This record gives sequence, structure tokens and C-alpha cells, in this order.
Amino acid sequence: SADYEGKSVVVYQTLSWNDIKVSSHEDLDNADQTIGFPEIGTTARDADTGLQNSRADNEVTITDTVNYKNLIKGHTYMMVGTLMDKETGEPVNIDGREVTVEKEFRAENTSGTVELKFTFDGTTFGSG
Repeated sequence: SADYEGKSVVVYQTLSWNDIKVSSHEDLDNADQTIGFPEIGTTARDADTGLQNSRADNEVTITDTVNYKNLIKGHTYMMVGTLMDKETGEPVNIDGREVTVEKEFRAENTSGTVELKFTFDGTTFGSG
């Protein structure tokens, strides 16, 4: 559920016998029993101007800065980005291929950023 993005939950256990609690393990700081729900947010900008507007030139580069939270420090992740057409809700296709970027990164901290760079021929969107 989106309600848990960026949050963590800890599993507690209770052992009972004949409705009597005989043992429990309830430790909010136990990393082995903690499950994190990652969260990502994003800001896309034209690489040349730094603005959220771009000219439909032959070569357009969009830098998408993705903020992440609640990852496991030291683990390697794969971030995948797809350029979407806002009007149709479909992936942007140029020469029959979706404009997609993949980037493997190591989480140096539980929260941070990773940049995805989309470079494509923007003349398919209008005059340059």
C-alpha cells in the first residue's frame, strides 16, 4: 500500500500455551525483523537549461533526479525510468523503441538520489 512507502515495520512474536503468554520477542530496534518499504520521488529537468521546459531539438537530454528513501545501505539496486507521453499515458516511442534508461547503483545511505539521463531525438515532438 502507498500508505507504507518510506516507512518500516517490525515483526513481533508472542508464544502462548493454553491462552497464557509464555514468551515474546518485541524489539523495535531488531534489524533482522524489520521490513522497509522504499519510496521514490522524482524531478525531471532539461539538461541544458535546468528548466522543466525543453526545445524539440535533434538531441534532447532530460535529467531525472530520483530521490529514494528507506533502502538498505550498501545494497545494489536497479533504477529503471521510462519516458511517458502525458497526453496518451503511453511510453514515448522513437524509431519503434521506448525511451528507457536503466541505472544500477549502490545505496550509500538509506536515503539519497540517483540521476537518470534520457537522450533522444526531440524533433519527433514538433519543430526545433
